[in-house]
Amino acid sequence: MKKIILLTAIAFITQSNIYAKDISFTFTNKTEQMITTLEYWLGSATESNSPNLSYSSKGSLAIDGSIEIPMNFHKTKRNTVMVRAYLKGGGYISQKYTINKGQKTPSLALLNITEKVSTDEFNKVKSKFTELKLDKGYLKTSKENGIDALIGSIIIYDVSDKVIYKIDPKILKTKVSSTSLPDLKQTIEGIFSSETAISGSVNLPFVNISSSFSTGDVAKFIWEIEDVGQYTWSSENGKSLAELFLALPQETKDDLVQLYTDNPKAQMKFIDEAFMIGRLEVTTKKSRKISSTTELNAANYVTGKGNYLFIDDLTDTFVVRDVITEVDGYNATNMLKTLYLKEKAKLQNSMVAQDEDRIKEEYKFLLKLYPQYLEKTDNVEIMKKAIRDLSKDKEAQLLFINKTLDKEKIKLNDIELENIEKQ
Repeated sequence: MKKIILLTAIAFITQSNIYAKDISFTFTNKTEQMITTLEYWLGSATESNSPNLSYSSKGSLAIDGSIEIPMNFHKTKRNTVMVRAYLKGGGYISQKYTINKGQKTPSLALLNITEKVSTDEFNKVKSKFTELKLDKGYLKTSKENGIDALIGSIIIYDVSDKVIYKIDPKILKTKVSSTSLPDLKQTIEGIFSSETAISGSVNLPFVNISSSFSTGDVAKFIWEIEDVGQYTWSSENGKSLAELFLALPQETKDDLVQLYTDNPKAQMKFIDEAFMIGRLEVTTKKSRKISSTTELNAANYVTGKGNYLFIDDLTDTFVVRDVITEVDGYNATNMLKTLYLKEKAKLQNSMVAQDEDRIKEEYKFLLKLYPQYLEKTDNVEIMKKAIRDLSKDKEAQLLFINKTLDKEKIKLNDIELENIEKQ
């Protein structure tokens, strides 16, 4: 009996030696953050499911740093490694590893499963904003006070780009038509850290940057866009812009003549197109920093300042309608100059009273406008007569005006119409 017991003991020890051996386990920090505390536990697969494991601590681990930890592997009793890595940004990650028979130097790359906030989110949304012309500026308005009051209007600016006079579209007897874009509904969204949002080279329309990041370093913005279209001016009676302008009420003409007399360097622009978004819903989702006692998961986001989680209660949504994002028109300053000369020429007596320098200046301008009608001369009387004659030649005026209208993008910042909110 003793012999049997002895043989059994020897067999047990031999079996234990077969199943148990020392190994070197390597942990590498691939979390893209410093690990402030690295903990590990070694035991059986069954025991690893317990919520109350007693971990051993191995201190900190730099980004991309590695550490080797000696362990005593046993096929069934010590074959499972549980590791916890506490990150400098807050929270911790937990990973499990099963050691297989025959492994002498197993290794585990510690990965941060949170989603890293991309630094190029602006590039992703910028093309969408450019497509909808939202990357430069916009006017927030109502259709009645925006498109209907804008397209077909004439705006005059002084040398400081200040609006000094406006002519309502109704005075020109114009109408507005619209063309909807094929894609009537679009969604633009992006997740940003405060650093990329503030330093980005593109605007975030209808987003308050400081407020969006008041609770954490990560925010998500969603723009739902509907009813996008191009609005265009046309004449109600088929007449050209030049004809409509020269047929303005005499009271308006008198105002314009006086305006140009007082502001000879004034610029006049005629607005004939606008790009508008009918409905825009903006949602802002805010985040909070993760507690150091919270296990991280794929719902968390990582930045250089820490790890964050979106909070449902920190979501703001609002709707804005009729947003004008681009305005086209014509530089129609020569229309104003031509009207000025035409109206001034009617006042023959006042023309005679003008000094020669002013007459020469006006003739020089006319010579440039109507080279087919005029010749160079130094005779002031010939200049006066030419100015009077051309003021009666409507065909020449219309030909010149239509040839000299220059299409240009009109800055939204320059538009100062009533009930339009500039952004």
